[in-house]
Order: sequence, then structure tokens, then C-alpha cells
Amino acid sequence: MPGRRVGREIPPEKAKKKACGGNPRESEQSGKRVGKKNPPEKAKKEASGGNPRESELPGRRVGRENPPEKLKKRICGGTPRESELPGRRVGRENPPEKVKKEACGGNPWELEQPGRRVGREIPPEKLKKRICGGKPRESEQSGKRVGKKNPPEKVKKEACGELGKCIQGREEMKILVVGGTRFFGIPMVEKLLADGHDVTIATRGNAVNPFADRTKQILMDRTDPGSVKAALSGRSYDVVIDKIAYSSNDVKALLPNVSCRKYIQMSTCSVYGTDHEGIREEEFVPREYPLEWMDRNEDYGEGKRQAERGALEFLGADRCVFVRYPVVMGEHDYTGRLKFYVEHVVQGRPMYIDDPDDKMAFIHEKEAGMFIAHLVDQQVSGAVNGASFGMISPREIISYIERKVGRKAVFDDHGDIAPYNGATANISYDTSIARGCGFTFSKVEDWIYKLLDHEIIENP
Repeated sequence: MPGRRVGREIPPEKAKKKACGGNPRESEQSGKRVGKKNPPEKAKKEASGGNPRESELPGRRVGRENPPEKLKKRICGGTPRESELPGRRVGRENPPEKVKKEACGGNPWELEQPGRRVGREIPPEKLKKRICGGKPRESEQSGKRVGKKNPPEKVKKEACGELGKCIQGREEMKILVVGGTRFFGIPMVEKLLADGHDVTIATRGNAVNPFADRTKQILMDRTDPGSVKAALSGRSYDVVIDKIAYSSNDVKALLPNVSCRKYIQMSTCSVYGTDHEGIREEEFVPREYPLEWMDRNEDYGEGKRQAERGALEFLGADRCVFVRYPVVMGEHDYTGRLKFYVEHVVQGRPMYIDDPDDKMAFIHEKEAGMFIAHLVDQQVSGAVNGASFGMISPREIISYIERKVGRKAVFDDHGDIAPYNGATANISYDTSIARGCGFTFSKVEDWIYKLLDHEIIENP
């Protein structure tokens, strides 16, 4: 009976049913009103038969006289959930039974979405999913809003707990992408823009920016500290995504000249030293690796190790993410690695493969780009592997091409050296950290043969 009185307009039997939940005592409250002659405690006892739940007190609102903790105790019978009734008042629009159900019934998350209230427009289930994607801590975020006092990273951490548990609702961020106009940079930037972020792309300007009408652009040579300083000095971003860090000096030219909350570096699985299946991120720990300030050279793996290590000289480990991929394949692959096999089979050119039966993991360009974009607002730091499930060998790739084109491959120890030589065993990567961030990669067989068909059509 929130805010309503028993009288002419509300017959006693109707009032009894609303006040006591369907089983009122038969003789209570025949036209009685709560007032001086009928104080609330007396009325409750008469209405509910001596054992009413403390919650019922029609017309009571949260306020000075009825602080939330007192009202919660009344509503939930002494053991309320900790964050009930976010901004809700018991009254005509929110009858006690409705409020009790929202506050105490079932297993609701205690308080959803910083600064937002449960209501018709934002049902509790929808809000729960927006905050943490399924497993948030139950009592965080009591009415907190993102702002100066509660920066996004703090709010997200409070909402979802430890690192690796991800936020589904996305906030708009200022993001600087160093590189990003070719190969898997294209799906990466597309995803960032689709998520509503403010993206700036920094390149030398040699490649066409396919997002020129939707992004800001900065021209600089990232290997030249003077060029980087002139272009970026005094600028601040939420996230910097560095797709073209190939040495420690590349990082040294960039990070002292730009401010960011998170730095995502495109690294590589070549940082690992031993080939085997199920390689985990802790098999290379950059903090424990000897630092050498070096320029780019022909040792790709060492350059990438030093790039990871160099970043830790400028930022704390909790602000760095090192994304490690194996060989990336896709329709926009300018390296021509997969094309090598197709052309050599189709044209009958001899090639040298040191071990055609060692299997390898790969990743498709679309997932490689989308995963980096996915990480910008995830609570994760350190190294993260990304790779498709499963492996495939050079022999399996070549056998498929032979069947499709009706020709046999030519192998020769003096032939052209194949791109994937050098493996000493089957190679795959553990992606459990990536899965913990809510991203699941495809199976290699789901896309590799379609990609081979594309290459065969392009090379008749």
C-alpha cells in the first residue's frame, strides 16, 4: 500500500491483499487509517497478523527520517544485499513487492552501471551484461560515475576486479595508431572506428590512408626522434597502438615524446626461443631480458625482444601490452609468403623446404586486427598470445595447391628458400589469456583453404 490509505476509494479486502501479500488475517483493518489512533506498528501488526516483514510501512520513502540502511533492513528482513534500491523509492510507481523483488529477490548483481539506475529503459539484466560481460564483482560501483575523481581505468577495475576480466560496454577513447594503413592494420582501425573511438594515425605518409575521411593523420618518421618529437610533443592519448616497433631505438624515439594511459605494442611469437606446442607467454619475460639500445637489423626476433624490453624503461609493466602473433595470413598480405607456394607450384619452379612436415600455427589478418582493437579497453597487461586454433604443415599447404591446379611441386635443395623454413618441431601457442579477455580465435582450417583458393585465382 505505498502512499495509499484504506478508506472509501480502497476497500478493506483490497487493501489487505496488497499490504499482506495474499494471506491477510480476516478481520484486520476494516477501513482503518494509519494515524495518531493507529500508529504504524499497530497497523502493521493488525494487517499482517503479528509477524509482518519489517518492509511493509506503506508510503515510506528513503530520506533523513528513513536512511537507506534502515529501509533496507525493513525491506529484506535483516540481511539485505549491500547495494539495494539504487535511487528507488517505495511509492505508487514502485510498490513494496516490486521494490522487494528488485532489491532482495533472486540473485541480482547488487548495483549496475556507474551512475545509472535500474528502470524501464535499462533493465537489470541488460545492465549486468553491459558492465562486465558475465562475471563482475557483485558489490562494486555503488553509483560511481566516470569522471575526474573516478577515471575510467579505476572504475573498470572496481567493476570487474582483477586484470584479465573484461568490460563489455565500451567508452570512447583517444587512440594513436603508429602505422596501421596496411595489412591487418586495416581491420584493426575499422574495428576501432566502429566502436566509436577517436583515432589518429601516424605514418610517414608513403601509403594511402584508407581512413583519411574518418581519422586524424600525423606525418612523422618513427625512427627519427626529432621527427617524432616535432609531431607528438605535448599530445596525450588514452591508448597508443604501436604496430611498427622493430627495435628498442624505435620505442625510445616514441615513448618519451607522447603521453598515454596504455601502450599496446605489436610484437611477435618470434621472441620465443624454443619450438614446441602450447608455447605460453611466460616463456619470454622482457623485464628479465638484458636491454640493448639498438636500431633495426636483420635479426627480427631479437629486435622485437629489445622493443618489448625498451618499452619498460618508459612505462610500468601494468600499462604495457605486448601482442604476440605467429605468421599472419590474409588477402592483404604484402609479404607474399603464402603466394610463394602457389606461384612455385603453378609455375613449376623449384623450392627448398627444410622440413615440410613440421606443423605451424597461423592467424588470419582480420582476427589479428580485431584482437588488438578488442584489447584497448580490456583489463589486461603484459604479453598476450594470439593465434588460430590448430596447425598446418607446408606439405599440407602444397598438397592442396597441387590438387587444385593439377600440377606437382618441384623440390630442390638449391631451389628458392621457402618462407616458413627454420621450424624444429610442431609450433603452437597457448591463447588462454586472450580467451580470458573474451576473445576466441577461429580454427585454422576454417579459413586457410579459402585463402589458398583466393591466391590460386589471383595466380592462374
